[in-house]
Amino acid sequence: MSRTTRLDELLRKGSHAEYLYDFGDGWRHEIVVEGEEPANRGATKAECLAGARACPPEDSGGAYGYDELLKALVEPTNRRHRELLEWVGPHFAPEELDLLSINRALRGAGSVRWRQRRERFYSL
Repeated sequence: MSRTTRLDELLRKGSHAEYLYDFGDGWRHEIVVEGEEPANRGATKAECLAGARACPPEDSGGAYGYDELLKALVEPTNRRHRELLEWVGPHFAPEELDLLSINRALRGAGSVRWRQRRERFYSL
């Protein structure tokens, strides 16, 4: 797929797609298009309406690593508990979905600043 292909050219109401994020960790996401609305110039490009749980921290080791992280966080006797709690921070709440933060990030997606950060990341 080229960088100029638009999602609305690929996905229509009722279609499904799989998105692989981070080839090393293998996060797989299923995208289901439940509906479509006409484009509105003033509208947000994308919006998350619902979901389940918090986003795993970057570089958490895929599904297996994230599962180990969650176990260590709830078990104070786990040898990695303190280290991982310090890494994710005291406010990490794996059961809470933060729609405000997600939609704030989506509003910035595609902007010049977002593309510059993305290019710096992939040039490392």
